Amino acid sequence: MTHEGSDDARAPEKPSDEFPGDRPGDDWSPGDRARMDDLAHAEGPDPSFDAPAAGARAPARSFAGAARAGQARGLDEVKALLGAALRAPDLLAPPEGAPTGVDGFDRRLLWGGFPKGEMTLLWGELGTGATSLWIEAAGAALKAHKWAAWIDGETPLCPISFRQKGADLSRLLVVQAAPAGPSDDPTGDAKSWLGVTRELLASALFEVIGSGAPVALRLRESQARKLLASCRAAKAALVLVARGPPPPYADLFALIARFEEKRILVERALHRPPFELPRRLSYATFSQHLRAGDDPDPGARPLPAPQAGF
Repeated sequence: MTHEGSDDARAPEKPSDEFPGDRPGDDWSPGDRARMDDLAHAEGPDPSFDAPAAGARAPARSFAGAARAGQARGLDEVKALLGAALRAPDLLAPPEGAPTGVDGFDRRLLWGGFPKGEMTLLWGELGTGATSLWIEAAGAALKAHKWAAWIDGETPLCPISFRQKGADLSRLLVVQAAPAGPSDDPTGDAKSWLGVTRELLASALFEVIGSGAPVALRLRESQARKLLASCRAAKAALVLVARGPPPPYADLFALIARFEEKRILVERALHRPPFELPRRLSYATFSQHLRAGDDPDPGARPLPAPQAGF
């Protein structure tokens, strides 16, 4: 039985989803009180709802102010925990890249060229311009008095293009890491190529390293991950040029571009959807055409969703 004047009679139960101010100690801001008045006029009085009297005492801070203060305290705590790891927003910059000097290609990529500290794959049939694009990047690095390296494969690197650009060939290192033709020991060749490439990366001398060796795409995924780790430690742009499609571990490449006779398909770029660069040119003249703006759609056309593994 409930006696008149008991605590149970004075404090009827309230539902759990109450508005601010329903529970003892909650604050009521002017906005909260106005909203409650609107509800009362619209729906009529609710006998189970006790609005505070006009002169009722309220805590010093408002409901909204309490939320803001809680967020401020949380942010201060996060800043204190992160300490020296914090970076000022005005110091943020896009990831570094090794420019190719081909504006039609570089300006569409966040890196402004081949991503440094990452792996790039350029693939397509001979004569479509994949190796030429690497030569453009290496030439730009040599002109900037930086170093470049090439690991030979089925097609030896021709120095004529570098001489035509007036590049300093003393800063270009060319290595033969594996047989150019078919081999009886592809596993051993892959291991040899990997060893040479990681040695070049470990030197931390080179801005851009390229390779046209087919064995580069025969690595096991574990070997490819070690290669990527070496690349990131050296902060060098590693560019693989191949005739075949990407390997099963294609997701380890930050940039994948497929070269065809009339277009370049950028199939993977970490910061944007796939897109294409139309072109009407041969491999020997594609860079000049791109520089001249031989692109009917400067915004680049998007491609359909890439196939699995890209």
